[in-house]
Amino acid sequence: MLRFFILLTQFYTLFFISITLSAQIPAYLPKSGLVAWYPFNGNANDESGNSLNGKVDKAILTKDRFGILNKAYYFDSSRVITIPETVNKNLFPLTISLWVQIDTSKVSGIGNLFGKYVAGSWNGYLIHSTRRVDSVGNLTFKIVPWYIRSANNRLLGLYFGEEDFATDLIPGKWHHFVFTVGKDKGAAYLDGKLFDTHQWTGNSGQSINPYLWQIGGLYDDWFKGNLDDIGVWNRELTSEEVKNLYDGESTTGQPCSSSPTVKDIDGNTYNTVQIGRQCWTKENLKVSKYNDGSTIPLDNSGGTAGNGSGQTWRARTAGARTVYGHDNNNLSTYGYLYNWYVVSDVRKICPSGWHV
Repeated sequence: MLRFFILLTQFYTLFFISITLSAQIPAYLPKSGLVAWYPFNGNANDESGNSLNGKVDKAILTKDRFGILNKAYYFDSSRVITIPETVNKNLFPLTISLWVQIDTSKVSGIGNLFGKYVAGSWNGYLIHSTRRVDSVGNLTFKIVPWYIRSANNRLLGLYFGEEDFATDLIPGKWHHFVFTVGKDKGAAYLDGKLFDTHQWTGNSGQSINPYLWQIGGLYDDWFKGNLDDIGVWNRELTSEEVKNLYDGESTTGQPCSSSPTVKDIDGNTYNTVQIGRQCWTKENLKVSKYNDGSTIPLDNSGGTAGNGSGQTWRARTAGARTVYGHDNNNLSTYGYLYNWYVVSDVRKICPSGWHV
């Protein structure tokens, strides 16, 4: 998650940004059994702490569902992300969570969204998209999960008459999809809600194969669309956990769950707001000290607003703060204005964990 702290400078607004460490994951993301988590923060790194980083082959960074650039990946022909060191990730039980936006121009075939499977192998697991014409002639785009031990032991949807365990996607719209697998059944969720369960055909158990995880890519056709926020667990998530995951990854406009408020060294409290995967403060920064406790000099020359003599603000070569118009009534609304020397000072002015 990105955290933004608002700060006013002489000529423009800066945003203080904090990128949480890779070992820190959002509060809404279930920690128990987490094997990998790919938030696609400008790369395909696993931020679960397990270092199952992806190797990007032609997939293109793009905007996520909140319109933020370089926070999702676009796939079409020959574009794929492969995860090395996953030969032994023959997980059972299993949960896979992802966000998908299928391209409206996809024309045919089955495209891989996330899988450890090779076409025709009858061994492994896969979430795929498909374009079909239904029984009354309507064109549909569906998302379908498989978990297969063999041809006779499987959880399989939308295959040779097995029409259940598949649900429609709206092309161009972002959807959240979760697939869980356990000894009794499989379950599929769309946008936080359970839409289907499927009993095992044959005997339940672990699939074992030598394949690698792939994100996007080829089944009998290439997946075409965007993917984001992929998580993998070695257990079945509960319905409540899936709902919390959906809410946490889609909520905007609410206080940040991990830090609804934050305080600076002066004790000023700032409310936060969740905007996509970013956490912002609602108020501008109004701290008077660096984080080591030393005071940031106050400039009251009149230079910033251009309404007084002794225009020293532009001439300063060290850190300083001032109030817009030198009217203290503006402090609560605008916070302090700081020059760049304050912003770049190694003593820092943002609360701990928040960075420029």
